[in-house]
Amino acid sequence: MTDHGYRDSSIDDYLRAIGLFLRTIGTVTPSIEEAREYHSNMAASNLARATVNIRRAALMAFYKSQGLELKLPYLKPNNQVPYFFDEFDVASILNSCTNTKHYAMSLTQNKMNNFLL
Repeated sequence: MTDHGYRDSSIDDYLRAIGLFLRTIGTVTPSIEEAREYHSNMAASNLARATVNIRRAALMAFYKSQGLELKLPYLKPNNQVPYFFDEFDVASILNSCTNTKHYAMSLTQNKMNNFLL
């Protein structure tokens, strides 16, 4: 993998992912159908999509190294900013700030955000 330009950290992530897969399946020669089922279980779990996609790439590389072709769907990352705070929460956060400089910065940023909307 280093010959193909993979970083050491990526190789370590792939090895961990494959190790987890083999331990979960319970065999060193898993079938393609077991890999598909494993991927589908990961996608349905609470794992982050990026984690599922990294493990997907590791699975595909594992099977490719054995001369087999494994096709798994890529999960599109959810890059939306989650909405957590209502007006009351934001007001509470701003009112709890005791440092004048930080308070001024937060108000300036809040006004900039409102202006851009």
